[in-house]
Amino acid sequence: MMRAKQKMAGLCALVCLITAVPVSGQEIIDADYSAAMLSIMSEGEEPLEEPVEELEQQNVQEIAIQKLSYTTDVLTVRALPGTEYEEVGKLAQYTKVQVTGVCDNGWSRVQMESGISGFVSNEYLSDIVPEGAQNIGESLGVFTVTYYCACELCCGWWSGGPTASGAYPVADWTVAADPEVLPLGTHIYINGHEYCVEDTGSGVDGKHIDIYVNNHSVAVNNGVGSVEVFASK
Repeated sequence: MMRAKQKMAGLCALVCLITAVPVSGQEIIDADYSAAMLSIMSEGEEPLEEPVEELEQQNVQEIAIQKLSYTTDVLTVRALPGTEYEEVGKLAQYTKVQVTGVCDNGWSRVQMESGISGFVSNEYLSDIVPEGAQNIGESLGVFTVTYYCACELCCGWWSGGPTASGAYPVADWTVAADPEVLPLGTHIYINGHEYCVEDTGSGVDGKHIDIYVNNHSVAVNNGVGSVEVFASK
């Protein structure tokens, strides 16, 4: 369903909150899993031994450690350990993180790529690779993300027809991409969700993907954003 040039532009940011994936009991099998969202500290560093003093006023004790964990959902990183504190960043689902401290209120401190440390809930951290992360490969970089449906506004005279691959589009599976960047048939992951490149379009150029949805209102409301895209192993 190659989209016409009148494909709507200027749509809102991608927000893809996926429910946490149950953690299987297997051992970590991919020590090189992408850490593009974080600055991973080198292994073998001596753990700090003293609690972090800045938390004393919150009556929270923090023990400094060094360990790797995986996020099992999209996480908000907070300035202090609690949902009431300021947001300082986001982490994608299935990101490998360096935990530098564990608090006695169910939160942990992590180090972000920017160099800023923040806190996330232990509920969404796992010390083993979550089952859903095992097929996620290397980062392909940050792409512009838009949305389209099968209506005439999005697709012009191709409305209702098959995609450029010959398959009919499926919501939350089909994406359109520049075939010189992501060839037809390529499987990708966004926030832990798998998609397949089945379409192209004159309005999709370079690092830009268009995600197929069931109706036009969803396409408009989801809008335009940017997101890190990962390859499939």
